Amino acid sequence: MNSNSEHPIYLIASADEKTNEIIVSGIAIYNKHQLTESIDLKFDNDGNIIPFDDSENGSHSHKWTEISPGVLGRTSHDKSNHLPIDKKYEHLMDRIADFNKQRKIWKQVQ
Repeated sequence: MNSNSEHPIYLIASADEKTNEIIVSGIAIYNKHQLTESIDLKFDNDGNIIPFDDSENGSHSHKWTEISPGVLGRTSHDKSNHLPIDKKYEHLMDRIADFNKQRKIWKQVQ
């Protein structure tokens, strides 16, 4: 990943192992070139985003902090860092759900 912007937002995606469909499952939010927040997206069987429900089953965000000079991190499964998603990302999340529903296929270059 590379960006000339100080505050980029990256989408996290992978190809489904069986179908090769591209699925966006997360968002990484940077501030001044440092990861500050990540969003884990959860989807129902129809491809709709499951809203935050204070469990691992719902979409949620995590804050990242500097744990030592130049090293960012967060504690996995830290219930105090399992947060609702800021409403300012709703439009982006709607676009992601729409994209995922298109079931685009990853085509590897040979």
